Amino acid sequence: MDNNIIRVDIDNKEDIYNKFNNEQISEELGDYIYNCAKMFPMNKKMIIYINNSVIFSDEEKDQLVDAIREYYGLFVRKQMFYTKFNRLKRVVLFLIGILLIALSDSFSHITEFLLPELFLIAGWVAIWEAVYSILFVDNKVKLEIKKARQLSNCEIKFKDYK
Repeated sequence: MDNNIIRVDIDNKEDIYNKFNNEQISEELGDYIYNCAKMFPMNKKMIIYINNSVIFSDEEKDQLVDAIREYYGLFVRKQMFYTKFNRLKRVVLFLIGILLIALSDSFSHITEFLLPELFLIAGWVAIWEAVYSILFVDNKVKLEIKKARQLSNCEIKFKDYK
C-alpha cells in the first residue's frame, strides 16, 4: 500500500482534548501520533485513521481534524522559531570563537603564561559548538519540522464502531 496508516482508537471523548483547553488535542495523543509517524518514510502519504466507539457529530469530527492540524502546525511554528534562535546563537558562538583565538594570539606575544592557552581552548570550544549545532542538531530539527508538516497536512478519516 502507498499510504502509511496511523490507527487511533478513541473510547472516550475526554481522552482526545487537553484537560485545560478543549480546543487542543492532548499532548499524549499528539505524542502517540507523532511517534507512530516517525516510523514511516517521509515520501509516503500518511492517513490518520480514527476508530471511535463513541459517536461524533460531523461538527465534532471537523473540530477534531482542525485541532490535530493546529497541534502540528503549532509544533512547526515553535521549531521554526527555535531554528532561527539557534542560527543567531551559532553565528555569535562562531564570532566569539574567532575573537578568543585572536586574543590568544595577541596575548601569546605579551605573556607565555596560562591566559593565551585558555583563550585558545575557549575559542575552539565555541567554534566546535557552532559547527556541531550546524552538522547534527539542525538536521534533527529539520526532520522534525518536515514530519510535523506532513502530519498537519495528512488525511484524517473516522470509523464509528460499537
